[in-house]
Amino acid sequence: ISPNVVQAQVSGGQHAMEFLRLSNSHGISALGGINVANTSQDIAFALQNPSLARPGLHNQLGLNYNSYYSGISLANLQYGYHAPKIATSFALGVQYLNYGSFQQTDVLGNQNGTFRSNEYALSLGASRQYGTRWRYGAAVKWANSKLYDKAASAVLADIGVNYNDTANLLNIGIVAKNMGFMARKY
Repeated sequence: ISPNVVQAQVSGGQHAMEFLRLSNSHGISALGGINVANTSQDIAFALQNPSLARPGLHNQLGLNYNSYYSGISLANLQYGYHAPKIATSFALGVQYLNYGSFQQTDVLGNQNGTFRSNEYALSLGASRQYGTRWRYGAAVKWANSKLYDKAASAVLADIGVNYNDTANLLNIGIVAKNMGFMARKY
């Protein structure tokens, strides 16, 4: 008889800064969690694809809050601004994920206090019109993650293009999201 050994280990997420994949508004959630082409007048859409920032979003403010189970909460703030002199629309975004408070214990189970974990990202995007149907945009992000006693930060960018032909009811968008590097690894 040969003894069998079974081992298991939880490896965690596949990528760093996974919280950036979370939906930033109820409208995005209703669209399946991703929007790259919908040109509705919602500032939250501009944080999904920077080319969706438009003059019609000038001075629009969006605030979304989701309360999850076990004290986890997600807050998103978005603001749109259009500068007519330079024909550029801007979108500012803040995303904050709070994991709540945890009991800190040692290997023997002794309680040594509590700790908190959270993650946040700040983004600034800009977009411009090209021709009558095209818009292009880019955003830069600073993301930070604090999980127990480990912290990480990243510098990221999103680049997007949107083609909107209202006469033929055709709207196409493409975006490359969260490209960048870890400024500080866990």
